[in-house]
Order: sequence, then structure tokens, then C-alpha cells
Amino acid sequence: MKKRKYTALEVTAIRQQVESVLKDQFITVLKEDLKRESSQMKEILGLADAFQALPIGERTQPEVISRTKEEVYDALSKSWDSPEKEDSEEPYKKFKEALVATFDQLPEVIHEPQSSERFNPQDDDNFFWRNVKKVKLLAFKLSTIGRKSTKKKGTAPVYWDHSIPLKNLASYYFGGSLLRDLTPVTDQFYIGLCKQYLMIKQFEEEVLEGDAQKTTTQIKSSITRSSKSILAEVEKGIDAVLDSKTSEFQRAAERVGTIELSARKYSDISIKSYNSISSKKWARNNQEWQNTVFALFEEWRLDLDIHILKNKAHALLAEFQSSQLKKLDEQISPEIAFIHNFISDAEKSIVAKEDGSLSKTLKNVNYQAGKKLGQDLVPKLCDKLTSQNIVNLINKLEVEVSQYVEELDNEHVIVPSNNYAVALKSDELKKISPYELISFETLNRLQEDLEIVKKELFQSLEDTVSSISDLDNIITFNMGAAIATLEEEGKTEEEVEELAVEGLKRALTRLTTSKDQLTSSLEKTADQVEAIINTFCESILELTDNENVIQLRLRIAKAKAAQQAAELKEGIKDKIVAQKDKLVIFWKDAQERIKTLLSKISNSFILTASKPEITKEVSDFLLSSQSAINSLPLIYRRLYRIEPLEDLELFEGRENELKKLDEAFENWNKGRYAGTVVLGEKWGGLTSFVNFAISRSKYPFSITRFSATDNITTKSSLIDFMKIILKNDSFQNLEEIIQFLNEGPKRIIVLEDLQSLYLRKIDGFVALRLLFELMARTYGRVFWITTCTIYAWKYLSKAINIDEYFSYAIEMGELSNDEIVNIVWKRNRISGFNIQFEPSEKLAVEKKFLKLSARDQQSLLKKEYFDALNAFAKSNVSLALIFWLLSTKEVDESTITISHFKNPDLNFINVLSMDKVYTLHALILHDGLTEKQLAEVLNISESMSQLNLLALLEDGIVMKEETVFLVNPIVYRNTVLMLRSKNLIH
Repeated sequence: MKKRKYTALEVTAIRQQVESVLKDQFITVLKEDLKRESSQMKEILGLADAFQALPIGERTQPEVISRTKEEVYDALSKSWDSPEKEDSEEPYKKFKEALVATFDQLPEVIHEPQSSERFNPQDDDNFFWRNVKKVKLLAFKLSTIGRKSTKKKGTAPVYWDHSIPLKNLASYYFGGSLLRDLTPVTDQFYIGLCKQYLMIKQFEEEVLEGDAQKTTTQIKSSITRSSKSILAEVEKGIDAVLDSKTSEFQRAAERVGTIELSARKYSDISIKSYNSISSKKWARNNQEWQNTVFALFEEWRLDLDIHILKNKAHALLAEFQSSQLKKLDEQISPEIAFIHNFISDAEKSIVAKEDGSLSKTLKNVNYQAGKKLGQDLVPKLCDKLTSQNIVNLINKLEVEVSQYVEELDNEHVIVPSNNYAVALKSDELKKISPYELISFETLNRLQEDLEIVKKELFQSLEDTVSSISDLDNIITFNMGAAIATLEEEGKTEEEVEELAVEGLKRALTRLTTSKDQLTSSLEKTADQVEAIINTFCESILELTDNENVIQLRLRIAKAKAAQQAAELKEGIKDKIVAQKDKLVIFWKDAQERIKTLLSKISNSFILTASKPEITKEVSDFLLSSQSAINSLPLIYRRLYRIEPLEDLELFEGRENELKKLDEAFENWNKGRYAGTVVLGEKWGGLTSFVNFAISRSKYPFSITRFSATDNITTKSSLIDFMKIILKNDSFQNLEEIIQFLNEGPKRIIVLEDLQSLYLRKIDGFVALRLLFELMARTYGRVFWITTCTIYAWKYLSKAINIDEYFSYAIEMGELSNDEIVNIVWKRNRISGFNIQFEPSEKLAVEKKFLKLSARDQQSLLKKEYFDALNAFAKSNVSLALIFWLLSTKEVDESTITISHFKNPDLNFINVLSMDKVYTLHALILHDGLTEKQLAEVLNISESMSQLNLLALLEDGIVMKEETVFLVNPIVYRNTVLMLRSKNLIH
């Protein structure tokens, strides 16, 4: 290769090329990153601006703060996910490729004479190199002895040549070494970026807390200045690095290939290894800085999660307090006012002797107290005091807070040091679950505290009901005593009047005291719930401190270890007890087997064979079932009472049925005929479903809703019925009703209980047929929704082809086990009682069962119980609720023990006389009948009808509501099975 002098100009050219690559492929990337981050910062500041623009009253509302923080969370989630190695290298791939391309243009090796400094000692040389250079110079001079000189006198000697690996040398200093020295530049960039985000985070928190010291404009200006400063520092740092690398490159170029610097350092293998290590270190530093920014964002997102949860909890608290006050004002206070007015009016009538004499007035007050107060006003008030609407408010709050906790992200990253001015290694990022952290202690504590409040509220309502329930007795007793005093003891009217008025005042005092106690109790409840929510919020806010999070993680780990140890200990104890129980059960089983064997032998003989019958034990079970239920706490049994749901928080499932109903409405709204009937079993939740559908669907038309209480079978009775429904007494015939509906606005008519519009007799279907005509001729203006029991529907389909008059027959499908569990469990949560399931004797000693932890045992027992319950109830909600109550074995202050569900043996139904079978058949098809109606349906005398019903009533197979007889829900399922077996229903 031709010898040439390596010039400073070539060094400058290499530097300029590298500088150009840095500018185009490195600084540009950083600028784009900074521009993108600044845009995101301004987006967050825009949210802060929008929040500050709201009226001050709105800015303090928890739901508004929560919504804004959710918007900030969404903005943060657009970038900075968990960093991956490939992601950290990708932005600078072109930068490194451009550097390699620059080096590839250079010659691999050039040769040039060594400089005189390589032979002559320099001031900065140490002792060793001074002596080495002297020896080297001597060797050079010796090598020139005898060589003919071609140089002029006075010219500098031409020293030996040395080989310069130019490409590898440039690759070393302007490649690997440059990357290593760019690390501080990268550090400066990310430190500045993190400072900006920390400033925005603090500003966002201050704005939403209402104590911001700066304006958004000031923060934006600060971001702009900071961004310029970051870029200026980056460019300054790069210039310094280039100066340093140029100097190092030039110094190495002068020495390489001489005794001072071996060329092996710049061999292909050495350069490849060095540059590879440098590139990995540089990429790792970038990734660690991305870890830092990601950790900052994760802390921010965790803080937002916590503050969102806090504000949602406060919003729920405000809703709870408002709803409680509303319930009191709308439901309780008016009923108390009615009773108060009744007592006050009674007092005034006694003083004024409105009936002409004191005796008549006292008797009238006594009569009205028994009738109006005892049968109407007091029961209504007690009913509302124990209604689901009142007692469900706390449970609704608890459930919704729990749901918000469950919606938290299951994983966040935190940094114990909380230092975002350093690059963080991946193992410094600690993963945590906000849900686990909050649910482990804080949510459990909230639930436990609310359980106590619920129990106290239950007891308070029980006391109020107990206090108010005998108001009518107080008045009737005092009126009776006053009447007796006047008529029998000869007291003066003034004395008797004073006696009667004092009795009324005592009743009024009782009412006022009860109201005050109720108000005080509700205020106390509200204060307790507020304190519990505030404590909950304070506890979760502690999780915004990373040190608290780390400590809580350790507590969770210790608690889990302790729990496992306790479960192991309990398991060993259970095994020991089980061995003892096994012997007892073995002996009992042996006795049962002997009894069964003797019974079989006895039944094999005609004379000794037993015949199935309604034994006294079975009859007592049926008749005492209500007594067993009545022994439970009042509000607890009210929660499970068979009644249509008004509090739709307790509704469960029925999405498919609702979808079909919506489809029917949409088709009707398009002008199509869409007569709709909803089918289900008696007590199967038909009315609750209609309540839910109307509430959820929010139909844009007025809704008229009615249910027939008496059987309607004639044309005149149907017209009278429609007069009541449509509130129009002028109707004389069906044509007028049709004209009224067709000329009126579009509307929805919900007509429940079609089974009440017929009797199974000659001319017993007139009303139904007229209803079908009414539906067919008014469908353009009326969306008809009806309900009917499934067994009546199937009978009517065969008898009068009722199915031809309906486009949509929506049959209530079977509920899943989970839905049955939720129906029961939602009510239990309201009650505040803990549930303990009791195993059967057989299961209690099984090894597999005993190996389970206490929690797993309860989970298994719960599943087995509800599997058995639903297999019996077959999605009939009311049956499930009744047998849940009947399964209650024991109730104490905080826990209800539920015994193992055993399918009741009611096979005696199968051997009832045919008269009773036909009676039950008629009752199910008509959803209840009076004695007279049953006689008409069965074509028997009223006396025979009365005898059949009284016999069934005495046995507990039917029950009586006013004048109507119904099949007892407890035997409903078995009655249906019996009728199916006899091919009477399908």
C-alpha cells in the first residue's frame, strides 16, 4: 500500500461524519421522544384545565374528581407499558447501523512513518518509556549506518513506518467507546424527563385536591423551558464526548503499531467483542431508564387507582346518605304521619263528641282503631320498616365498594427507593396487586365493620316494629276500658273523656318515641357508615406511600403462612375427632339397616304391609313449617319472603328472557303484531321479572299495569276490569274500549296473571277470547305484555289454542346453580349474618373432607347444599327461599347455621284420593280458587268443595289467603310431579 501522511483533516472528516450521524439518528430520536412526551404532558394539563373550568360546586363532587382521574389514567395508559429489551434497542437501531456504514467507508489499514515523539523522550513520559525510547532511537540510528543518504542536510529523519488499522480504530473510538460515553447524555435526558413528569404528577394532584399553587399556563411554560434545557444539555454533552473521542482517536492513531500501543488491541476479533459489549451496556442503560420511567408511571397509575377508589367510595357514601333520607321521607314518615293524624283526629272526636254522645264516639274510635289502624296503617308501617328497600342500602354500598376494588388492576410495579433520578434494574421493580393489598386487610375491615352496623340497624328496626305493632291494641284497650267505665262504673263523662284521651296520648307518645328512636338510629347508622368509609379511604391512601406497600406485602406473606399452619393444625384435630365419630355413625347405620330389613320382611306379608298415608309426622311438618320460619329474626325472614322484588338490586339472571322481550318491543315499534306473554311457575319470579324489565328497558311510552285479583270469566266482568285499568267508567262495550285505545297515544299495557281470566267450565273462556280480540284490534297503538303460569298456559293451548294469539311466548328458563346461590346470598349479605354450613353426619367423617381447610370445607358444603336445593326447587325462586329458611338450624347473634339439605319425603302426595288430586289439579291450573269457584270447575256441590279444601288445609297441603285456596309452596314441587305422573298436567 502506498505510504502517505495521516493528516488532521482526515480525523476532522471522520468526526464530522459521526457528528452528522449523531444529529440525524440520535438527537432526532431524542427530540421526537421529548416531543411525544411533551404532547402527552399537555394532554394531561388539558384535563386539568377542563376540570378547573368547571363550577366550583362540581369540582368538589367525588364522582367528578373520580371521572377526571380516570381520564388522566387513560391518558397515561397510551404509552410506557412494561419495557422489553427489543423495545429499548429499536429506536437506535438506525443510529448504530449508520455508524457501522461510516466506518465501512474507511480503508482498513494505512502505513505512515512514525513521528519523532515515538523515538524521543517526552516530558509526560515516565522513566520506563524514556529509557525505552532512548534504546529505540539508538536502534534506529544503528539501522541507518552505511545507508546512502538521499536527504539534504538539516532535514528531519524519516523514521520507521507503522501500520494504522484505521477502520477498526475509528470503530473502537467512534463506535463502542462513543456508546459508552453517551451514557451520561442518556442519563441527562431521562433525568430531565422524569423531573417533568413528577412536576405534572404533583400539579395534577394539587389541581384535583383544590390547592394548586400554579396555573396550567405556568406549568406549560416550565415544560417548554425544561425541554429546551434538556436538548441543550444533550447537545452540549455530545459535543464534549466527540471532542474526547477525537482526541483519543488521534492519540491512538499516532501510537498504534509501535512499541507503545500494540495493534492487537484493534484486531477484528477484539473490536467486535468490545463493540458488542459496549452496545449491550448502552442498550441495558436505555432499558433501565425505561424501567425508571415505567416505574414512575406505574406509581402514578397506582396513586390514581387509589384516589379513584377513594372518590368512588365517597360518592357511594353520599348516595347512601341521600337514599336513606329519601327512604325515610318517602316511605316511613308519611306512614307515621297517617297514624299520628289518626290518633290526633280520634282525640279531637272524643273531645268534640262528634257522634252525638261520648259512648258512641268511644265505640267508633275503638272500631276504627281495630279496623283502620290495626288492619291497615300499622301493618303498612311495619311492612315498610322491614322492607328490602330500607335494609338493602348498606349492603348496596358494601357490594359496590367491593366491586370497585375487584375492578382494580391486578398488577402494578413499585420501587421501594422511590428514586426516579437513577436507571433501575429490572429486579428492582417489585410487582404488587392493588386488589390483594386492599382486599386483604382494608376491605375485610370495612366489610366486618358494616356487618356490625347492619346488625345494629336490624335490631333497631326490630325494636321499632315491636314498639309500633301494638299501637292499635293500646288504643282499643283504653277505649274498651273507657267504655266499660262509662257504662258499668257510672263515672262522669269528664272523667271517662280524660281516661280515653290519656290512652290516646300514651299511644301518641309511643309513636313519637318510636319515630325519634328510628330517626336517631338511622342518623347513627349514617354516622357509622361515614366513619367506616372515611377509615377505609384513609387506609387505602396509605398505599400511595411505597414503603407502606412493601410492609403490607410482608404482612400478607406472614398471614398466609400463619393461615396455612392453622389449617394444618385444625386438620389434624379434625382427624382425631373423626375417628371417634366414625364409631358412632357406624353403630347408627347398623341400627338403620336392621330397621330397614325388618320393615321389608314385614311388608312382604299382606297382613302386616304398611300403606302410604299422611302421617301425623308429615302433617305436623307441613303445619309447623310456618312456625319454624316465624321463629327467625323478623327482618331476616322478611328478606326471604315470597313477594315480587321492588329492590331490583336483588334481581339475578334472566338476560335471555329480557333480550326476547326487547326484541318483541322493537318489532311492535316497527308496526308489527307482537303480543307477548311471559310464562313461568307459580312463585317463579314472573312479577319480579316484569318489574326488572320495565325498570331496565326504560320504555318511551306510558305503562299501564294491572293484575286481576278475582277470576274474570264474563264479558261484563272484563269490561268492568278494563274500566279500572284504563280509568274510564264510560265504557259500555268492547268496541268503545277498542276505539279509546286506537285513538289514544301509543302505550304499553302489562296485564299479569292470565290464568285469572278463565274458569275451566262451560262458557268459562269468554273473557279470555274477548281479550284476544282486544289485543288483535289494538296492537297498532298498544304493546301488550301479559304473564301466565306455565301449567295454565299448556292447558289453555290445548283447550282454546291460546298460543295462536301471541307472537312471543317467553318462558322463564332454568336458573343456574350460581344464579340460585346469588339470589340467596345477596339477601344474606343484607342481613349481616355470617353463614355456617353444617355437613351431613356421613360427610363429616370422610377423610377427603377432613383434609380440606375450614374455608374449603365451607366452599364444598355450600356447593353441595345449593346443588341439592336447585335440584329440588328447579329454578323456582320462592321454593328455594322457603327451603333455605327451613334449613336454618340455629341462629345466634352473628351466625346462622344451615343444616345439610335433605329432599323432604313428601311421597304421601302420590296416594291422595282422586277427589283431592282433582282439587289440587284445579288449584294449580287456576293459580288458586275459592270454594264456590272450585265447585263450578269440578262440577261438585259447594259442601263437597268445602270438605275437600278443609281436609287439604288441615293436612297443610293447601293454604288460604283471604277466601282463595292455594297449594302450599312446600309441597308445590311434589304436587306437580304427582300430577305429571297421572298425566293431568304436562
